[in-house]
Amino acid sequence: MPAVEIGWRLSSKYFNKGFATEAAKKVLEYAFGELKLKEVVSFAVITNQPSINVMKKIGMTHDSKDDFQHPKLDKNHPLSLHVLYRIKSPVSNSSK
Repeated sequence: MPAVEIGWRLSSKYFNKGFATEAAKKVLEYAFGELKLKEVVSFAVITNQPSINVMKKIGMTHDSKDDFQHPKLDKNHPLSLHVLYRIKSPVSNSSK
């Protein structure tokens, strides 16, 4: 894939406690600070509102033209449509 992805998977007993959001923020700090990445993406099934909420909370943005069908699922499968969110490095944004 021509991008660096961030993702999370938690046991349901840890849902709604802020763990995914806090961990994702730290990963972004590392990605942009230490690794000097210009952009990080994340994606989820369109119905996965908790993950979409995390993407929004960490500052990611969505453009529907980036949404995609999972390549290994039939396009009519309920888990096929995915939304893609992006975040650019604050350093790369300020230098342009």
